[in-house]
Amino acid sequence: MSTNGPDPCQPCLVGVRPQQLTWIFGALIAAGCPAGEATDTAAPTGTASIGGSTGETGDETSTTTGPTSAGVTSAVPTSNSQTDSSPSDPTLDPSDTEGDCAGCINAAGICESGEFDDACGRGGSPCLDCEAPAVCAEGVCESPPTCGPDNCDGCCDGDDCIATPNDDACGAGGDECTPCDADATCIEGACELPCEDTCFGCCTAEGVCVEDGDSNDDACGFLGLQCEACTGDQICDFGVCSSPGCIETCDGCCVGDTCYDGFDNSACGFEETCEVCVDGQTCDSIDCVLSTTAQWQVVLLDGEIVPTQPGGGTWDAFDGAPDPYLDIAELEFISSFVDNTVDPVWNETIAIGIMTLDLLDPLTFRMRDSDILVDQEIGTCVIELPDEAFGGLYEVDCSPDGDFAFSVLLSIQPVQK
Repeated sequence: MSTNGPDPCQPCLVGVRPQQLTWIFGALIAAGCPAGEATDTAAPTGTASIGGSTGETGDETSTTTGPTSAGVTSAVPTSNSQTDSSPSDPTLDPSDTEGDCAGCINAAGICESGEFDDACGRGGSPCLDCEAPAVCAEGVCESPPTCGPDNCDGCCDGDDCIATPNDDACGAGGDECTPCDADATCIEGACELPCEDTCFGCCTAEGVCVEDGDSNDDACGFLGLQCEACTGDQICDFGVCSSPGCIETCDGCCVGDTCYDGFDNSACGFEETCEVCVDGQTCDSIDCVLSTTAQWQVVLLDGEIVPTQPGGGTWDAFDGAPDPYLDIAELEFISSFVDNTVDPVWNETIAIGIMTLDLLDPLTFRMRDSDILVDQEIGTCVIELPDEAFGGLYEVDCSPDGDFAFSVLLSIQPVQK
């Protein structure tokens, strides 16, 4: 025992009520007493901490705090069952199914959706604050295009507006410029193929197509050939001028006043004007029919895309058009995507040397919008090509449930042997 009087760090705890212990321990800490000296078998064990308190006593898993002393308070757990709690996991994006953040992680370690201008990101990356004029689009900070429908009547070559489109940069309405095919010409912002490449009827001297249904005695012809005028009593039938008198007396077919037996591919028919079977067709003694042994080249020319999503929203940020591309699973074909347009032009070969029967099987046409993260589906249709699709141009229309999604123009031409 010290000869200088009681040691302040060894207070007498006899008769002290338990609720007074907290205040005593707090005062001892403030006085600088070494840890552990002010202990007694009558006192509950605990830990001291910095903080304020009102002297309240909680349940057996709570802490008891005492009045402040020199800015120091103590906190004594009242139960040894209390354990340190581990940090909680970040809030996960509801769209995520793998247990990781599908959006971005903010500074507090919380997972955000990643779709906000001040919290933009994907794949668990740190959230970005998009600096104006950039905005968050699909988890990526993007700046508005400097060329687009709002400021360009021609077409956009990147950020440059081509006010007067040409064969090398064709387009209109602020769409992305597209080069025209070697045979096509840019007319009023659209690539136009020559008459002989697109006309099922005949072409006038000025290059204007007279469709096969409009063929007449003054403009008779077929498959893009030069229109001719029928003479005398001849009439135009199947794009060929023939005499009614010949047809009445001929057991085969007629060209002009001449009767043919009607079995040849160059003069096919029975008691009618002769039909000329083109490549990919054969004469069955009555009509020109599709040849099952023919081979074909199929080219994806252009298309049209519904301008808005099914819910009415635009396909891309800043009221942007889609970046469409087509795939046909059965033909193992996937086109390139055309940037920012509802009127894409591809001019891409789908298949060459493909047999007729392979094209007569059902084909799945699926159009999608190419995006940075997840490509959006524009529409999917299963198409069966009719016989009339072969040997010319054919438009595939995809309107699931009666709602237009897209259309594409195909060229299906026979491979020359």
